[in-house]
Amino acid sequence: MPEYADSYPRGIGYLAGDVPALRAWARASDIDKSAFAYRDGMIFLGAAADGTLLGLDDNRHCLTVAGSRAGKGVSVIVPNLCLYPGSALVIDPKGENALLTAARRGAGSPYCEGLGQAVYILDPFGTVPSHHPKASFNPLSVFDLYSEQTCELAIDDAALIADALVTPGGERESHWDESARSVLEMLILHVLTTESPESCTLPRVRQRLMSGDFLDRMQGNDAFDGLIAGAAGALLALGKEERGSILSTARRNTKFLDSPAMQRVLENNDFDLGDLKRRPMTLYLCLPASRLHTHSRWLRLMVGLALALMEREPARPALPVLFLMDEFAALGKMEVIETAAGLMAGYGVKLWPILQDLTQLKRHYRESWETFLGNAGLHQFFGNTDLTTLEHVSKRLGKTHVLSVTESENERAGQGGQGVSVKADTAPLLNPDEVEYFFARERQKQMVLIPGQMPWALGRLSYEDPFFHGKRDWHESLGRPMPPTLEALRARRDPPKPRGWGLFGRG
Repeated sequence: MPEYADSYPRGIGYLAGDVPALRAWARASDIDKSAFAYRDGMIFLGAAADGTLLGLDDNRHCLTVAGSRAGKGVSVIVPNLCLYPGSALVIDPKGENALLTAARRGAGSPYCEGLGQAVYILDPFGTVPSHHPKASFNPLSVFDLYSEQTCELAIDDAALIADALVTPGGERESHWDESARSVLEMLILHVLTTESPESCTLPRVRQRLMSGDFLDRMQGNDAFDGLIAGAAGALLALGKEERGSILSTARRNTKFLDSPAMQRVLENNDFDLGDLKRRPMTLYLCLPASRLHTHSRWLRLMVGLALALMEREPARPALPVLFLMDEFAALGKMEVIETAAGLMAGYGVKLWPILQDLTQLKRHYRESWETFLGNAGLHQFFGNTDLTTLEHVSKRLGKTHVLSVTESENERAGQGGQGVSVKADTAPLLNPDEVEYFFARERQKQMVLIPGQMPWALGRLSYEDPFFHGKRDWHESLGRPMPPTLEALRARRDPPKPRGWGLFGRG
């Protein structure tokens, strides 16, 4: 049986004389099918050379690094949303993930059986067609000042929201950023303790921030043992220019709240975010790419708040809550995610950042980017073209044995002769340029690195493969072939099987 690794230059197992390679590609027969053959509840990976569908059952996080337009949605995100039965929070920039999988994860459709989850789509700019009902969520709904338990956490939760709203501006801006966060933290608490419950929203916080007398009003608020009044007094005591710079930073970072589209999605409350851990639920956060730069603070807010609630919620779901974060770099640096990378797996959460290159990770997490790699039980690479990622992958693959053949001429007793010497040497399993070539997007292959396993070269299975018939939805706006309906599938005798694979793609 042909193996994917047969086409690779090195690391195909054994050399002459049964010299084992230092590092070798796993053949389909090397993979423990009892542990990695795909079954319900696993992270879906793809197809081995023998056609076996593989998955991963691991309580650690995942990491996917794939270049632009390499097929992350087609072969990674959508397939896993079609199959994963646990709860999920999904960053969905294009809205296509919701379009293809919301019905599947919910009540079903004529094209797919439903998983029966509660499904909510937060889509302020209407990226998902209108036949999918849209929801809204008020982040300030997590506060309950009448509950002793949540009241004690109010200051910390206000700080978490403020931290998400103010994106880091660099070392030179750290003073203004921290001061702006403090202002927003106290203003959130002020709104919570002075406004009617239905008015306690982030758009109302923005309105108060833009008013000229909000600091004077805060000075008269003695809630939280005078904390709000004291913070307002300290700000008023600053020089006019310093105070103006702090308020300018706070106002700049909350400008997105002026958007009517954002206000609509933030003012009402259709669900409890903590239910992600209490019951099967999927939440899609849809924000078009054109708005990522200006409105990414909303994504930061939702992800940060959800992670905090997952840590606080004592429920232990059978499967971890999957945080599937496409365009992860758009979130910028978030302390809560940096902490979660090392700790949240123990709280029933699986982070899955999806990046275009490792430079994106290094840019925001200069001192801790390797923490993401070290705490991931799955590293997935394909379609990479940037040198930083290619060099990292080459080094991570390690070195393997290669045979070095040397020919030499010699004279013995006046007779000419030729000698051949063969020795085992070492070389990278793949050089950076070879990583780019053999795992280019056109080849439909992926490199899968799992701690404790030889590296795998697997086929990438598109959601259009017959295996996903009956497991994903369809909409005419996608411009893709219509899959068979459930009625047509039920009329067939044989269940759909994945298509065959050759060395360089689908056969």
